[in-house]
Amino acid sequence: MFDVSSFSDDGLEGVVKSIFTPGVNRGVVQLLIVIFLALFVNNVCLLIFFGPNPHIIALLVLTIGLAAAMTWFIKELQKVTKENEEKMQSQSTKKKLK
Repeated sequence: MFDVSSFSDDGLEGVVKSIFTPGVNRGVVQLLIVIFLALFVNNVCLLIFFGPNPHIIALLVLTIGLAAAMTWFIKELQKVTKENEEKMQSQSTKKKLK
């Protein structure tokens, strides 16, 4: 089988590692940020070169909205994951005390 335990969570190694592990790691989040920045720069360049076209403005607004929604979702997912880990640790501590 393919062993990904030696991979780091950064860059493309993190993206490959995330395929085989549950959850979202740092590499995926960094790649997502880079992709949204490239899309934003592309839309701004289109806006500059072709003028204020309603279609380009709509694409720019959709890009900003999608990036904000994905960022919010990832932060909420990380918060829930952290809360679940803390809950599991407190439950295991209670079991050890009994």
